[in-house]
Amino acid sequence: MNSLVEAKVVDYLVNRLHCDPFDCGTVLQCMRSLACAAGHELDERFRFAGLGAGPEGRMAAGIVDLAMMGAGCETTEYAIRQQLTTWITRNPRKGRV
Repeated sequence: MNSLVEAKVVDYLVNRLHCDPFDCGTVLQCMRSLACAAGHELDERFRFAGLGAGPEGRMAAGIVDLAMMGAGCETTEYAIRQQLTTWITRNPRKGRV
């Protein structure tokens, strides 16, 4: 776990994707579990996981890459927003980070 990367991800979610700050805890928890399933932690190395982390892991890795000012991924912003909505509705609310 890298707190700087997580802070940048939360800033990206709130400022760029206009997510509710109270939903960021849920999104981060989902991203942590996907990174763990891929054999990584939620840090700068996970952003290069891509499709090797699975379809949802690719979304999480793309979010981390965009938050770290990377070139991004092949996933559209619309698909990322849909995935965020799915994570928020299917998982319990964790609150603010």
